[in-house]
Amino acid sequence: MREFSGRLAFITGAASGIGRALALELAQRGANCFLVDVDGVGLLSTAAEVQTHGVAVYIEVCDLTDKGQVAAACCRALDECGGVDLLINNAGIAFYGRTTSMTDQQWDRLMAVNLDAPIQITRTLLPSMLQRPNAHIVN
Repeated sequence: MREFSGRLAFITGAASGIGRALALELAQRGANCFLVDVDGVGLLSTAAEVQTHGVAVYIEVCDLTDKGQVAAACCRALDECGGVDLLINNAGIAFYGRTTSMTDQQWDRLMAVNLDAPIQITRTLLPSMLQRPNAHIVN
């Protein structure tokens, strides 16, 4: 994808770090942004800065460990925005310590955010993305 103007980018982990930087760069290039993160305050901050580039911005506070919230975010992007041109599964978490010391809950959360949510989002958005010219997925 070389032209971003007027296209819609769906970005997870958009409240800070790489996700925020991606949203700002894509907005500067004219992409509309659908921003997803569990951090509502950070998401609002990113959205305010993205809006200064004159693009449409949609925000969805979403816990990626909750399949219902993930489904709702995807459905909103499809319903309100008409589809996604660029899916960026950016959100991710890490466990600092020995794998053998991870609790089942820590393991489940890590897998939900880093694996299950990107798969669910991709499977949900992919059919409509295949109908759009030059759509891309970045994991």
